[in-house]
Amino acid sequence: MDPLISFGAMLLIVCILMSGIEPSVSILRLLRTGSLSGYQLARLLRGVRPEILSDGTGLIYPMLQHMECEKLISAAWKRPGRGRRCRCYSLTSKGRRLLARQADEPSR
Repeated sequence: MDPLISFGAMLLIVCILMSGIEPSVSILRLLRTGSLSGYQLARLLRGVRPEILSDGTGLIYPMLQHMECEKLISAAWKRPGRGRRCRCYSLTSKGRRLLARQADEPSR
């Protein structure tokens, strides 16, 4: 178990996965359009999949960290305009392949 992921976040992720919901696929789909910060992803997910962020936006970061470790996404520090630096996430080729497989599978 990754020591950087809190027990509460892991429990939420396990519950989501056991219920058949795959939050990582939602994140990958959002990243198809381009690089996004964790905050931007959280705002978008709140509209698309509110159950993922029901306990707050902080739970998205352990998911992003796990997906980065799995090489589904990559992250880089960027400074948009004159604003503060933020960590932006992008889809990797492995993440694109996973999305393609998901699209080929029949719906449950």
